[in-house]
Amino acid sequence: MKKFFKSTLFFAGQFLCSVMAITDAQAQKEYSNWYFGNQAGISFAAGNPQATTGSAMTTYEGCSSISNPQGQLLMYSNGENVWDVNHQIMPNGSSLGSHNSASQGVIILRAPGSNTIYYIFTVDAIDNNLAGGLRYSVVDMSLRGGLGDVTATKAVRLPTPTTTGKVTEKLTAALHANGRDYWVIVHGWESNNFFSFLLTSTGVNSAPVVSAVGPVHQGGGSFFGSANAVGYMKISPNGTKLALAQRDSQFELYDYNNNSGQVSNYISLRGTSSFHYGVEFSPDNSRLYTTMYSDGGFDTNVYQYNIQAGSSTAIQNSRQIVASIPGLSSAIQAASDGKLYLSGLNKPYLNSIEYPNNLGSACGFQQNSVSLGIKLGQNGLPNQPNVVSVIMKNMMPSTMNRLKIYPNPTKDFIVLYLSDNMIKDMDKISVLDLMGRTVVEYKVADLKIIKGELVIPVNAIARGEYIIKATSSNESNSKRVILE
Repeated sequence: MKKFFKSTLFFAGQFLCSVMAITDAQAQKEYSNWYFGNQAGISFAAGNPQATTGSAMTTYEGCSSISNPQGQLLMYSNGENVWDVNHQIMPNGSSLGSHNSASQGVIILRAPGSNTIYYIFTVDAIDNNLAGGLRYSVVDMSLRGGLGDVTATKAVRLPTPTTTGKVTEKLTAALHANGRDYWVIVHGWESNNFFSFLLTSTGVNSAPVVSAVGPVHQGGGSFFGSANAVGYMKISPNGTKLALAQRDSQFELYDYNNNSGQVSNYISLRGTSSFHYGVEFSPDNSRLYTTMYSDGGFDTNVYQYNIQAGSSTAIQNSRQIVASIPGLSSAIQAASDGKLYLSGLNKPYLNSIEYPNNLGSACGFQQNSVSLGIKLGQNGLPNQPNVVSVIMKNMMPSTMNRLKIYPNPTKDFIVLYLSDNMIKDMDKISVLDLMGRTVVEYKVADLKIIKGELVIPVNAIARGEYIIKATSSNESNSKRVILE
């Protein structure tokens, strides 16, 4: 926060799933518990966000939290420490390499194909002269009776070959085109290099994909003289666009290739105001949002761009203000309910964009829409990969979720049960990967049904995460499944 006053996101392959509307809170429960700000927290586990208590963390900006697939909190971090579900710092969970005033100082990812191994990636802040670089630590949740701990693999620095070796405060992650692995992306300081590191089931590839494109990130205000390292970076839900904010100068849009990790085709979206900070895409990939502070630095405008407008000039000209907010409202984060949420500095609430796919005022900005109880937000919201938005964009509305699946996680088979005699009306069962691509699809008429249950073998399916969707003429129900 200091920098703001110094210078005035089945399976097993055999079922289709267009991941279903977020009225099914199952859609992405790993990121359904948010911890941020001054011991603030909200949970989407029951659907609508509700304030939670118990957080032991204070952070001005960077934070990340993750839960198990059932929505039970596992850990949260400000990039300096990591806390367990009991709100205690893990025994080896300090000195992770970041600073709580780094914009996106930390992000937590589950290792592809694992239910127990997690990676905590961190970057440093301008408050520390960006000295820490990009680092990662490994958490094993099988330790301490399921409470987890950081292993001996802690604060391992990854190579970012620039003149200084430093990276900015921007740190994001995107689902790989294979629907299983992740790209972890940072930007070099005093450099125009993007670095995309691949995280797979075998670990982190320390040789990044390097893309030299766009302006050099350098300079800016604050008494550190490096405020352009501040601000967010995000990847669109479909993995094809990257946007970032340099706080005191640029707002930038690029193409991103989630198969190769390459960044290309720079477009400048800078307006007349400076002090860019928050960045987020709409779930359908059509709109881009950013927060910009007024020249005085004490009020905020929320801008929307139509990134489907056509040419770069058309995208630039599509810019419009969709909200003006008293005070500083900084981070923007997509949530599992299909909405975008905005932080407020020292405010006991979050603001929201209710219909982020809609143009202009139809996006439905709501001020003070989520109460934080007696706790206060700050500039940051939990950093998470674009997987939440990936799932959201594939969802189809459903009034209720009547699909039950067990065991989950599973290895060899899955049992699918549909309540209320839905099976007799069901047309098909499908399985999608997390990118929304059909792995396999079955006609229900061709399947054997025993007492309302379908038993489906999954031992031939690649290990990973899938979504099973059951579709009838008037509704769809879906669940996420993990194959171990």
